[in-house]
Amino acid sequence: EAKMTATAQKAEILAYKDHLTLQEELQALSVEKRIAAIQSLASSAQTLLSAISDYNQAKADEAVKANEEALTTQLSALDVARNEELNKEGLTADQKVAIENKYKQKKYELELAEYNNTTKIKKKAFEQDKKMKIAMTIISTITGAISALTGMISSIPGPVGIVLGAVAAAAVVAAGVLQVSKINNTTFDAG
Repeated sequence: EAKMTATAQKAEILAYKDHLTLQEELQALSVEKRIAAIQSLASSAQTLLSAISDYNQAKADEAVKANEEALTTQLSALDVARNEELNKEGLTADQKVAIENKYKQKKYELELAEYNNTTKIKKKAFEQDKKMKIAMTIISTITGAISALTGMISSIPGPVGIVLGAVAAAAVVAAGVLQVSKINNTTFDAG
């Protein structure tokens, strides 16, 4: 009976060791799967952000075009009104100059309003694009840091790989922070 108990204990110990080994392998595998899932999610997020950015730019371009078309219509109507007023009988030269000046002022006001509206639209699109670029850079930085860390750990096992992986990940994060700072410092140029 003592032999059976010792043998059973040895079997239990071996089973427990096998269980621990299997558990470690499952944990390692699940970490790899988690990293792959995070990277896949990050890639999908970047694709989505890029699509949103493209959509925002297309809407801005559409609004700018509508402003330009509206200005063209308004300027044409203004020219018609100016010509009708100038073609009235009995106008003196001074009256014609006054009419020309009045319509030049109206034209200037219309063009200025269109420029201001277009600038507002373009600035909003610029700021949205800037936010999207920052978000995409942050996502790239995170996935790059994860890749640097896991790459070092997988190629150099043990504490040295972990330390080198942490250093590589820190370098990727530093580069990402620098890139975000550069994007953040860009300013809108109305052109």
